Amino acid sequence: MNLRGARALCLAIAGAALQLPAQARQNSEAPAATVDGSVRAAYFSDARKLNAARNIVAGSTWINGRAALGGSTLMAQGWVRHESTGSPSARTTRGLVREAYLDARFGSVDLRLGKQIIAWGRADEINPTDNLTPRDHTLLAAETADQRFGLVAAKATQHFESLSLTTIWIPGFRPNVSPVAAFPGVSYRNDDASRSRQYALKVDRTGGAVDWSLSYFSGRDLNPDLAVASVSATGLELAFRPPRIKVVGVDAAAAVGGLGFRAEAAYAWTDKDGRSNPLAKTPHLFVVLGADLDAGGGSNINLQYFARHVDAYRDPRHLADPGIRAVAVAQAVVAGQLDRFQHGGSFRLAKRWLNDSLQAELSGIVSLTYHDVVLRSKLK
Repeated sequence: MNLRGARALCLAIAGAALQLPAQARQNSEAPAATVDGSVRAAYFSDARKLNAARNIVAGSTWINGRAALGGSTLMAQGWVRHESTGSPSARTTRGLVREAYLDARFGSVDLRLGKQIIAWGRADEINPTDNLTPRDHTLLAAETADQRFGLVAAKATQHFESLSLTTIWIPGFRPNVSPVAAFPGVSYRNDDASRSRQYALKVDRTGGAVDWSLSYFSGRDLNPDLAVASVSATGLELAFRPPRIKVVGVDAAAAVGGLGFRAEAAYAWTDKDGRSNPLAKTPHLFVVLGADLDAGGGSNINLQYFARHVDAYRDPRHLADPGIRAVAVAQAVVAGQLDRFQHGGSFRLAKRWLNDSLQAELSGIVSLTYHDVVLRSKLK
């Protein structure tokens, strides 16, 4: 699709977004339906694909739809976006249906069927229990939540007085989309795990002095392992292979006055012990502890401490083969398993003005193990 076609498509979708609610109101026999959305334009100085792309202009249309079908509700969300770096060969147009599912209630049971985003965890942004649905880390979006995309799943939640029991079945798998650096003589491939079945259970308590949940997940790791697929005279081929994992998680949140406390932890078992395959992730414990303060006047402060402990640890920097060592170190850095114990902290300072219509935020992550720092500022 060329730029003119992309513009026409965006205008058509935006026009439908404006017309559909009025049409639905005029026809009393039609199901109640609403459509809303946004048209966005943005400039990015760099891409998120570890390539040489610079000065990227992006335009997108985001659409949310909702329709009542008897006692059920049909929900959908998606986007169409066009990106350009100025060169005709560097222009792309693509679209994505992020979610499309049916919500229904049968007594005290909520049922959701279809493509959906399932996000777990009570900690702020860093969530050890968030293992169910993937993100596209290469997507040029101002909000990290916009990088999420859903998978087809069936979710059933049984509600009790203050407890709920959620059961999830995901018949397929897609990993996170992550940037991959290009090296001379190195190629990559993705091993197909799309037919993998995944399951999850969660007991959640809300409404008391302490909100908490216990969860279990059995499926594939959203961040695949690296494996040496082949070595030839022309170079090295690496394969991304999502290992099977089992994760037991817990989270909790409580408020005392204007101070809120959060905790989240998960232990993940992998199908490798790190001895037979030095490139594979090994079982590990990931913990986050945090507190946030409502400082008044629209100000909020959030501080968190996180730590990861790796079992069956083997230092990849001590491998004899230099080629395998380089790949193993890269894998360990991405997986957070370069050392047996790693820890750090995060912070978020936020301020709101003009009835919350103007928001400023400064956030960051600090590695206390390697003394690395990431800072991010935002004005909305």
